[in-house]
Amino acid sequence: MMIDGVEWQWREAGDGDLAVVILPGAVGGADLFFLLFEELQPLVRVLAVNLPFVDDATLAMSHLDRLLASRGVERAIFLGASFSGLFVQAFARQHPWRTRALILSHTGALNAERAMKQRAYARRAGSMPMWAMRGLLRLVVRLLLRGVPERGFWTARYDAALQGLNRNDLVSRYLLEATIEELPQGHWDGDVLIIHSDNDVVARPAEQSRLRAAFPSAQWVEFKRAGHSSYTRDPAAYTTAVRQFVAHLLIAEAPRRGLA
Repeated sequence: MMIDGVEWQWREAGDGDLAVVILPGAVGGADLFFLLFEELQPLVRVLAVNLPFVDDATLAMSHLDRLLASRGVERAIFLGASFSGLFVQAFARQHPWRTRALILSHTGALNAERAMKQRAYARRAGSMPMWAMRGLLRLVVRLLLRGVPERGFWTARYDAALQGLNRNDLVSRYLLEATIEELPQGHWDGDVLIIHSDNDVVARPAEQSRLRAAFPSAQWVEFKRAGHSSYTRDPAAYTTAVRQFVAHLLIAEAPRRGLA
């Protein structure tokens, strides 16, 4: 779907005005969550949405809101993984009418002090040779996937996603995070599930502490020694945690939807 000249791509199953909306991390598409998608679709409508390579958070959130409205999704349970975890936190505060709940997977809390650092990364990405940038990102992926069963399967998919990126794509990701962090914080206190790992090298303990402070009533699921992606390390347990949270929300929604 084209919105203001920007192409949005998604995969969709099911119907209804309540949906789980899955957004991926900074690298790779939402199709990487195919196992979770298949697990949830018998239970609830599911959309796996790729964030396009734009550099303005307000624009991206307005587009996503319009996309969901066009599909008849009145409210969404947003799952944001890593980078997209920041995006959905900000979206919930800017568009609370569209947000039923949040699932924050291996991410941190919003922090305006990070914006300047992200802009510095954007400048660096704009000047570094593309072959070097891709090589560095491939190395990061391999480090994050150490010890993951089926590591070769997941590495091949991330490598394919990296191969399709150009310089402007990479720069826009850093700028998008900067503009996310710079948005007015606002407030949102609905249902939240936080999934993290005790040895995540990206969303470190300090970030997890900030998330606890931001969402004191959130449910927490901790994976042991799962690094930055408990989904790739133990997809069965990950999907079970998400499915149980969503099922609980659907039970709470039943009276409002006339399903009791």
